[in-house]
Amino acid sequence: MKALSAQSVSKVFGGLHAVSGVTIEVEPGECRAIIGPNGAGKTTLLHLLSGTLPVTSGAISLMGQDVTKMRPFSRTLKGLGRTFQITSLFPSLTIEQNVMLALQPWEGRRYAIYRPATSFTSVMNRAQEMLEEGGFWEKRSVPVRQLSHGEQRQLELILALAGRPSVLLLDEPTAGLSEAERTTMTEVFYRLKGEVAMLLVSHDIDVAFAVADSISVLHLGELLVEGPPLEVRADPRVMRVYLGDEVEDA
Repeated sequence: MKALSAQSVSKVFGGLHAVSGVTIEVEPGECRAIIGPNGAGKTTLLHLLSGTLPVTSGAISLMGQDVTKMRPFSRTLKGLGRTFQITSLFPSLTIEQNVMLALQPWEGRRYAIYRPATSFTSVMNRAQEMLEEGGFWEKRSVPVRQLSHGEQRQLELILALAGRPSVLLLDEPTAGLSEAERTTMTEVFYRLKGEVAMLLVSHDIDVAFAVADSISVLHLGELLVEGPPLEVRADPRVMRVYLGDEVEDA
């Protein structure tokens, strides 16, 4: 059973085919990266997988269950987690408060809006566990606004794991990070491999090739090539369409 499967998925905006008949499968515990030049359809595909956008045609399944017509929150309840290109944290709250807010729907009572998250022992225990694993426990009382961009990206990844997803969609998680922050984030991905299936969309090809078990290359909304990182890197079509663009941009 595939953790995530997209079969012949397409998205058309008017006459524009943003995604055309793309088939991608992710095994349980696998890290698959999606790369491609600007306008390849990477983020649009992620929107289709998460339910943010409806598919024009095709089918999507999560852990063997058809979720094609499910809304985003329903897919989340089925085990789909996601991070976004732009951080979605509460900057005025502390690190710990952000984590507890993310945990309360899962560990507490979903609609107990008049009870603080701290009143749920399970929320407190799980928050401490996640903060310790993520290296934030000593800084738990620091307001999020005081964190570096890289630290905020790491914290957002922790929040995405609050519901213990079986599949995690990662949209440009290393964008804007320093070299040291990219290294730290890469180490986080390595720790997660085998525990949760990950679909990583990234312009950072160094990170993608370093952590992914398999690579899918999109070009003009279509799947150009896929396979193990070494094979994809050596494919002349990738060199011409994607890696060649990177060299020219540099």
